[in-house]
Amino acid sequence: MAEPDLVLRGTATDRISHSPSGLTLPSPHGLPLQQEAPSPAFLAGPQFSPETHSGENPLIGYVPPVLPETELRARLRNRAVPQFENTDCLTPEQKVAALACLPMTYRANTEGARFAQRVIAQVRASLALRNPENPRYARFYYGQADVMHGGRLKPMPDYLGGLSGPGVILAGPSGSGKSALLHRLRFLVGLQPVRLHGKGIAPAEFIFLPMLTLRWPDCGTLAGLLANFRDALIAELGSSQTSEAVFANMTGRRGSSVAIATCIFLNLGLLVVDGMCLRSLRGEFREILDFLSTLKRHSGIPTILSCTYPALQVITRGGSTLANFGSGGHESWDLEPPGTSWEACCKSFWGLGLHDPSIPIPEYLPDLMWCVSRGNMRILTEAFNALHHANVYDPRLPITGTRSTVTDILDVRLRRFKEPLSVLASFQESLVVPRKEDLYAHGDYLPFEAFSDTPGAELARMFTARLPRGA
Repeated sequence: MAEPDLVLRGTATDRISHSPSGLTLPSPHGLPLQQEAPSPAFLAGPQFSPETHSGENPLIGYVPPVLPETELRARLRNRAVPQFENTDCLTPEQKVAALACLPMTYRANTEGARFAQRVIAQVRASLALRNPENPRYARFYYGQADVMHGGRLKPMPDYLGGLSGPGVILAGPSGSGKSALLHRLRFLVGLQPVRLHGKGIAPAEFIFLPMLTLRWPDCGTLAGLLANFRDALIAELGSSQTSEAVFANMTGRRGSSVAIATCIFLNLGLLVVDGMCLRSLRGEFREILDFLSTLKRHSGIPTILSCTYPALQVITRGGSTLANFGSGGHESWDLEPPGTSWEACCKSFWGLGLHDPSIPIPEYLPDLMWCVSRGNMRILTEAFNALHHANVYDPRLPITGTRSTVTDILDVRLRRFKEPLSVLASFQESLVVPRKEDLYAHGDYLPFEAFSDTPGAELARMFTARLPRGA
């Protein structure tokens, strides 16, 4: 069956020119803009009239409406392991193959669904005002060509001023499920770029990029983030073989301005920066936060920054320049406590196994799983992954396995988490981190309260030294 016309397709060279900016710039006449400095006539903008403004927004229809919480939970959920009517007929090899994607399992909770509702609402509100068929926005949109050729960033029109505050911080311990939620959010906002055909004053052909996810750079520098930005765009829009040729201007002093103009040209719906943690506080991390603040102030694009709690402490105690990025609020994503919700979570993971589905979860298992994971969802997923693979080679294990037997299996798989889990368990039991060295080494695993007596400035001083060359 032929692809729909609106789906972005073709080779990299169909979509990206080898121009200094790396993009074929849209024009009001549907023709690529020349790659030299724009003429005074162009800087004045196309001449608009009421007849050329249809008012129809071609972007908003590609993002789902704000759905009810129960429906969003169902859409966010990802079982990841296929269900079989009869597992007795499966060979061990077939079971291993079926369990390959178990780490991608996601069990959406109420908080996740409500967060998704707010994010989708922000994206839709932003796109509703960033209408390429609106003359006021079109002037701003076409004016980005000047930025791509060396001009200064353009201030947003006054009527877009309400879009300057959608910077949201999603904070929580490492392994609490932040990245998993953001990954599933991509399935709601949009999986792939869309090629659109405009009417009236909109470009004859332009791109809508629903969501772009960047990794916070390990070096903690703006140059590192812009390199990740360029790589992410190449992955979304073209072949990685062109990485040395396209988006060449996303480096150096003007790289941040070019990156922001590119986001506007691509009609980016949502920007996510994931992975800010203790290690990434090295380098000039403040420059990255300044860039994200500038991006939302000059583009109106909703932005989410995902970080651990020590990084949040540094942001919130770093003065107005740093804290202003989170003017859209921050969400706390904490470890799962023991109790009814935890038991339901363990039952859900138990149901992913390929043993006889009539075998109930052992009574001791929820408590054991909390003891070995301390509420960390990443560790819980790995623990069940180990248990289900052990079941493949010992089909009697779900029936005959004792707490001691299962503990031995999990201890071997979870050895690499031994130190951070020890520090986390100590804090959960006494509300004290035994040594400051443990706070700096494993702070990303700890809840917010672990940093209440540690000034953010002190944390920043410990980790803002530039990485040595080659690190």
